[in-house]
Amino acid sequence: MYRENEAQIFESPDHVPPNEGWVDSPALVTPREKPVTEATNSLAAGPLDLAALSLDDLKEIASKAGVKIDGRWGRARIEQALKEA
Repeated sequence: MYRENEAQIFESPDHVPPNEGWVDSPALVTPREKPVTEATNSLAAGPLDLAALSLDDLKEIASKAGVKIDGRWGRARIEQALKEA
């Protein structure tokens, strides 16, 4: 069964919790739009405290800044690339 960014195997269809958004095909899942945070809304807002941001926010900011991120990079490498940009 699938819901948003989750997949789970249930023992039987009777064990699937009702009204929690579980569907039997990933194609039927409608992803929620990612909320725009203060940090990712504008790069012109001034200096950001990178340590206070989530990894997803760092990746989004790097993308907006034109920094190409390798999928293997962790938080420290992304922060370094943003400081160099």
